[in-house]
Amino acid sequence: AVVSTQSTGGQAAEMGGEWEEAINHYKALLVIDPKNMAAVNAVKLCQNKMKSFKEAQKKRYANMFERTNFKEPEPTPEENKLKPNFSETEESSEEEGEEMEDAPESVEV
Repeated sequence: AVVSTQSTGGQAAEMGGEWEEAINHYKALLVIDPKNMAAVNAVKLCQNKMKSFKEAQKKRYANMFERTNFKEPEPTPEENKLKPNFSETEESSEEEGEEMEDAPESVEV
């Protein structure tokens, strides 16, 4: 009964693409019955399928980050003109201070 359960579990995992889980089931079966050639072949088959799958994934996603451009473009001279220039703040604040002296301080209602 245990042999059948391990074999069925391995087959189910294999059909679901869970290669490592299938290998674990088949290896557990080999602990019980080391001469079970179906389990030996199933382990080899699952190992090959898992290796092929990993290689296909590496090829598929190898250049994924090289194909996309994550860098922001350099600002154009026109865009730089739109940004405030803080290097002239001392001079402009003194001029604003003079303008504020001419304005009325408060208005009572």
